[in-house]
Amino acid sequence: MSKELNLTLQVWRQDGPDDSGQFEIYKAENISEDMSFLELLDIINEDLVRTDKYQSSSIMTVAKVSAALAV
Repeated sequence: MSKELNLTLQVWRQDGPDDSGQFEIYKAENISEDMSFLELLDIINEDLVRTDKYQSSSIMTVAKVSAALAV
């Protein structure tokens, strides 16, 4: 049986090569431990697009992940 994880991602975001950029924090809950990192980013992207926070997908570039087992 696969365990589920609650993840906090710190994602580097910048609007272009001349923008200074910053880290943004995203939460991902009930993520299967069998899921690949790219599948995780797809889920986060889909949620951001669905909530109209960002206009397009594939917005993630680099992420630092910390995880805790879901209780």
